Amino acid sequence: MAEQRIGSTQIHQDAASLIVYCPALRSAAPALMLALFGTACSFIALASLTGLVGHGGDGSSNLLALAFAGVFVLPLISIGTVFIAIALWTALNALTVAATQTELRADRRWCGIPLAQKIVAVETIHALDVLRDARFLGFFGGVRYYRLLARTTNSSLLLADHLRGADEVDAVKQLFVSALGRPALSENGRCEHIETTEAAAAADDAR
Repeated sequence: MAEQRIGSTQIHQDAASLIVYCPALRSAAPALMLALFGTACSFIALASLTGLVGHGGDGSSNLLALAFAGVFVLPLISIGTVFIAIALWTALNALTVAATQTELRADRRWCGIPLAQKIVAVETIHALDVLRDARFLGFFGGVRYYRLLARTTNSSLLLADHLRGADEVDAVKQLFVSALGRPALSENGRCEHIETTEAAAAADDAR
């Protein structure tokens, strides 16, 4: 079985099947930023709560302190907790997709623990969509990250994520097109990075 790597995505391929593995920690940098933001929110909230707990005063002051805690501290702690949870999910989840000419099988794991499995018959796939992932932007420029999905009549199946730029997206998409034996899928589906490029070119021409 031939092996290669496209960005953070690991590819295993032979004549009969394709296995695409998106490992944990592939999006460690964005996850770190989310965790830092969540930690900062929690720290500010806990520091404020500590000040309120140590506050001594009359009844009206205590009521004001409780109101402040309800309006500011508790929501901020909740926001911080949500961002930390998202960061842990983002950093530690892994996706394995196996493709043949009859079916697609996707397995999602978190810290090695199986979470979900989805199987889609190839004959039900109408298009392969490339969608921008708003969570992942380049830190030092305009680099975009994308997800590749197989679209069926009633749902969609994630094939790969954290693909950096158009080149990685196109390379992984063509591997799936070949493995599924559906050349028409090469041109089907939404392709947001192309739409964005065309819009930018049109804007330049208008100038």
